[in-house]
Amino acid sequence: MKRLLSFLVIFALLLSLCGCGMVTVSGDGEAVLRFVYGEENIFQVLTPEEAEQVAEIFDQKILLTDSPSCGFDEDISITIDGQVFAVARDNCGIIQHCDSGRYFPVSEEDISFIHDLFEQYGGDFPCI
Repeated sequence: MKRLLSFLVIFALLLSLCGCGMVTVSGDGEAVLRFVYGEENIFQVLTPEEAEQVAEIFDQKILLTDSPSCGFDEDISITIDGQVFAVARDNCGIIQHCDSGRYFPVSEEDISFIHDLFEQYGGDFPCI
């Protein structure tokens, strides 16, 4: 038990030193997809099923302080649980947690789902 407690304390300390945090998303509330680019001005409330899938992708991701050059904008984003998540405007599998200004990677399968979701409602990638 002491080893586990020591490990958890050290892990928490390392997370705080690296400037990392963790995303917590339940997906119980309303989720809104936003795509404002070119001639498109899309604000779409996601279905509960879509919101749940997005929440599963974003939940428990470790936030990194790296600053990728993928290009992010809140106009290409999903707001869920009151948190804004900007999707990389190129085809990178990176999401920006706009509230903290930090980033996290997602799998190719997950970014494909996110892109398909935007495209289903009229968005298009890349949009740079």
